[in-house]
Amino acid sequence: MQALIPVVDFQIGDAAVPAVNARELHAFLGAGKKFPDWIKERIAQYGFTENKDFVALAESDNFVQKGFSLNREKPLTGRPSKDFMISLAMAKELAMVERNDKGKQARLYFIACEQRMLQQASQAALPAGDAIPPGCPRFNGVPVLTNQQLQALLQVSRHTVRSNRILRPGRFKVGVHFFNLSGEPLRNFTLDNINNGVFTRRGGRRLTIWSLAGVEAHLQMLPPSTAEPARQRLQRFLAGEAELLADSDSPTLPPLPALSAPVEPEAVSHQQTPSTAQCHATLCFPSATAFGLAMPDILSLMQRHGAQLAEVVTEG
Repeated sequence: MQALIPVVDFQIGDAAVPAVNARELHAFLGAGKKFPDWIKERIAQYGFTENKDFVALAESDNFVQKGFSLNREKPLTGRPSKDFMISLAMAKELAMVERNDKGKQARLYFIACEQRMLQQASQAALPAGDAIPPGCPRFNGVPVLTNQQLQALLQVSRHTVRSNRILRPGRFKVGVHFFNLSGEPLRNFTLDNINNGVFTRRGGRRLTIWSLAGVEAHLQMLPPSTAEPARQRLQRFLAGEAELLADSDSPTLPPLPALSAPVEPEAVSHQQTPSTAQCHATLCFPSATAFGLAMPDILSLMQRHGAQLAEVVTEG
C-alpha cells in the first residue's frame, strides 16, 4: 500500500497512538485556507480535545527525530508557527469533512492503515493456536469477540450492541462482521468459558461473535475520544495483556414506564361497557437514539402482553 501520508506512533496524552502530522494532511487535502486558520477552525467546529485527539508542538520540537519532515512555512517575523500531531481517528474525520476527492482518498487510506495495524497486532500476538491468550475466543482459528466482550470493550450496554446490529443492517453483514453460531458450527468455536452462549427455546445453544472487522465497524460509530481508548484496550487484549469482562459498571437502560392497569368492569361508568373500555400507555423518549435502545424491551413486552398492548400508542 502506497504511503500517502506518514502514520506513526506518537504520544498524545497518556498513550502512544497512531498519528499523523496535521500540516502534511492539510497539504495533501489541498485545503484553500492557510494551515493555522484551517486547523484552528476545524478544532473549534468539531470539538476536538487537546491531549486526547491532538497535541500542539512548537517549532523547537525535533520532528526529524520523530520521523517527520519539517515541511512548513518559515515566518519572516513574529512568533514561530506550530505543528499539530493528530490521532488517526481525528485525521479520518478531517479528511471526511473536507468533502472532496482528496478527502475521500485520505479517509480510505487511513481506514486501510487501521485495518493493517489490527491485523499485524493480532498476527504478532497470536502466532499459533496454542499461543492465543486465555479468554480470547476464536472461530476457525481467527480471533473474535463475544457479545459480552464487545460490550466491555465499547463500555456500552447489551441493548446498545444489539440495537446497533438490528437497526443498522447495512453496516453489519452476517459472515463478515458477525456470526450467529448454533448447533454444529459451535464445534469450531473455542473459548475456555462457553457459558457466554444463549440457549434458544428449542434447547440448542446460540452465540453471536464478532470479527475484528465487525469490532472496527462498531468503533467507527463512536466519537474519536471514545474510540481510540477502546482500540488501545483491544490491542492489549489481543496481546494477552488485559481482559475484556462486562461488569456491574456497564451502563444499563432505565426501566420502562409501567403499563397502566386494565380498567376493571366495576370502575367503568354507566356510559361505558367492559367491551369498549380501553387501556392506553404512552411511552415518551427524548430522542430517536433512546427509542432505538428501548426497542428490545418494548418488543419483549409486546410478545408477553400482546393482547394488553394492542391499543398502546408510542410517541417520541
